[in-house]
Amino acid sequence: ALREGVAGEGGSAEGGSGTLIELNIKPVDEYMKYDGVSTLVHSGTLQGLTRLTERGYTYEAEVSGSRRDVGITVCEIVSFRLYDPSGAEVTDRFDITCSSGKLQMYLREITVVTADAYKVYDGTPLTGTECSLEGSLLYGQTVRTLSATGSVTNVGRSVNTFKIAITDAEGHDVTYMYKVNADYGVLEVAPREIAITAGSAEKVYDGAPLVCADYEIDSEYGEALAEGHTVQVTLSGVQTEIGQSENQVSFYKITDAAGNDVTSNYSVRLVGGTLRVTR
Repeated sequence: ALREGVAGEGGSAEGGSGTLIELNIKPVDEYMKYDGVSTLVHSGTLQGLTRLTERGYTYEAEVSGSRRDVGITVCEIVSFRLYDPSGAEVTDRFDITCSSGKLQMYLREITVVTADAYKVYDGTPLTGTECSLEGSLLYGQTVRTLSATGSVTNVGRSVNTFKIAITDAEGHDVTYMYKVNADYGVLEVAPREIAITAGSAEKVYDGAPLVCADYEIDSEYGEALAEGHTVQVTLSGVQTEIGQSENQVSFYKITDAAGNDVTSNYSVRLVGGTLRVTR
């Protein structure tokens, strides 16, 4: 039986006693070029099961929907059965969420290419605005909208997505006539590298502990921290007797102007200072 549940890839077939394993599945989108004769019927292939099938699991699925004329049909999973590597049915061990797929009968293929972009983290969104279309349109049709929509602010990588709309001579949306392939660019934000150096201090022995709360932040950038960011630093060094020891950074936290913790967007090198007590 199909059950509603929380979306999630089925990464494991082991759960706690009495716990159903969450699984999110959907029909793969399938396409066929219109020829006036053929009918596009879904193959029953699903996505969201890769980790299980790699371990020897198999499944049977029935998917609704067919398409003969130009356009898009939504298809749904009608039935689904999952089998473990030994062939035993284990469908009832999973809490399954089913999403819709699509069947598209198209007239022409085109490809949208979006740009790569890269920068060091600065707390602002990274976008790649360049976007181009490869392939020709049907007679009398034009691109009404074509733009890159990808955006990433925190350290990491993401695809540079896009939106496209095609209209005919009367202004009607005919994007459904095209199989739109994607050549996605990659947006990458790299960590902002900084160094936090603990301060050094020296004094003649007087029986009282010597501490130093001073520190410096350095980087190769004009400003070590992104605009509006602040850092909280705690130093743990202490020297009372004659001699010396290291003044260490024991804690640091970087926040943005709204108070959000953005420490993970920085690559922080810690440099110790020296506390010295002399005779």
